[in-house]
Amino acid sequence: GPSGRSRGPAGGFGPELNFGIGIHQALGSPNTRVAVIKRTRGGTSLHTDWFPGGNATTTGDGPDYQAFQTTVTNAVVSLAARYPGATIQLEGMIWHQGEADAGSDTNANAYQTNLTNFIADIRATYGSGLKFGIAQLSNNQTDLNATRLATVKAAQAAVANASPLNYLVVTDDLPMGGSSGIHFGTAGNLTIGSRLAAGGAIDLRPEGQIFPEREEMLEARAALAHSLAAAGRRDLIPDFP
Repeated sequence: GPSGRSRGPAGGFGPELNFGIGIHQALGSPNTRVAVIKRTRGGTSLHTDWFPGGNATTTGDGPDYQAFQTTVTNAVVSLAARYPGATIQLEGMIWHQGEADAGSDTNANAYQTNLTNFIADIRATYGSGLKFGIAQLSNNQTDLNATRLATVKAAQAAVANASPLNYLVVTDDLPMGGSSGIHFGTAGNLTIGSRLAAGGAIDLRPEGQIFPEREEMLEARAALAHSLAAAGRRDLIPDFP
């Protein structure tokens, strides 16, 4: 589009492909299903499009963040309807973004604060125990201003180190796609997905729960029930054991 935002080609994929495969393998049970809920749009900024309003509602949230929450709610409704006997829990989120914020000094300098607040908003909405994986920008993204790129990369690393529930995936060793100076190709996306899965799988337990502590489990279930109720589908709220 005129703003530089774009949609990927139909049938395309990103890191979520190998991420889902890796998490399922780490769970070690063929009876455990892993659902990946994806929301993406190219050229969007955390500063504006994904801006967090600061609470468990959509008030003050950027347009893409609002659309993301709608996507999650609709996906949870769909999963509950398709698998009525299943226990559905939201366990974590992966984040592959930052190029647009490296496009201006204002956005780059605010990135650490905005990402910190975004993750806090995500956990207020979906549960305080959610893991959050960050795919760091790469020095190979040579179309980006080097100074602002370094600022955003440093912000991503600082946020990842701020909580044991956050983790960082480094991408400096991965090639771009073709002649691109900003977009990863197939090999890069697959590797990023595998690395995100490895980070997200660290706390997996044999019983297939990422966060088995009861308090965090109850919070995740409450968030799920809230999403279903907000969608007018209280009939799909499961009877948790």
